[in-house]
Amino acid sequence: GRVARGALELTSSELRFGTREDGRPVTVAAKEEVPVMGVVAEMMIMANATVASRIAESFPGCSLLRRHPCPQVEDFKHIVSICRAAGLEFDCTSNLAISESIRALERELRTNPSLDPALGRVCRSLLTRTMSEAKYFSTGDCHGPEAMHYGLALEKYTHFTSPIRRYADVVVHRQLMAALAGAPPVLGHRALSGAAGVMNARHRESKLAQKKCSELYLLLLLAQRPQVLRALVYGIRTEPAAGLHRRACDQDVGLAA
Repeated sequence: GRVARGALELTSSELRFGTREDGRPVTVAAKEEVPVMGVVAEMMIMANATVASRIAESFPGCSLLRRHPCPQVEDFKHIVSICRAAGLEFDCTSNLAISESIRALERELRTNPSLDPALGRVCRSLLTRTMSEAKYFSTGDCHGPEAMHYGLALEKYTHFTSPIRRYADVVVHRQLMAALAGAPPVLGHRALSGAAGVMNARHRESKLAQKKCSELYLLLLLAQRPQVLRALVYGIRTEPAAGLHRRACDQDVGLAA
C-alpha cells in the first residue's frame, strides 16, 4: 500500500474555537481525530487516485491533477539536528526513509524514558512545515516524477471527492464524465493550465486567511486568559519574529469557558 511506498503521515495544527454571540472566542481546543476519520480519509485518497488515473488515461495532455514536489535534503537539516541532539538518526533521503525514521523515533520515545515525549510531535510538526505546497496542474505541463504526489506516495492524484466546496473537484467531475462518455475534454490544455494557476492562488490565499484568523482568535483568547504551559524548546531565533508562531508542546491547548 501507500505506507509501504513511503506515504507520510503529517500533522495538522488546526484549532477549533467556541465563540460568543458577538463572535469573540471563548474556548479553543486542538482538532481531535477519531480512528474512523483515518479510514474515511484513506477511502477518499483511493477514490481521488483512481479518478486521477482514469482521466489521465483519457486526456493525457489536459487532465487536472495535483502534484506534490519532492523537498530538498537540506530542508530537513533542522529535524536531523534535533534528532542527533537526542542521540537519534533521521534519514531524509526519500519519503520511505522519512516515514521509517518517524516510526523508529516514536518507537524509541515509547521505550526510552530519558527522551521528552513531545519530541515526536515536534518532529512531525517540523516535517509538515518542511513539505512544499501541493499544486494543481494540467498534465500537458508536467510529466513523470515531477507529476507525482510525494507526500501520498502516488504517481497520480487529484481532488474529486469534495465538489461542493472546491472548484477543482467540479472540473474533475466534468472530466470524468467526459472520459466515461468517450467525449472530448471539457477544457483544453491552455485553458486548464490557466485555471489551475488561479486555483492554486485562491487555495493559497484561503489557507493564509484561515491561518491568520486562527492566530487572531488565539491571541484574543490568550489576552483574556494568559496560560502557562510546559513546552519543548527546539530552537532559538536571533532575529525578531513577526506575528504569532505556534510551537508544539507536550499538552494540547485547552482553554475552557
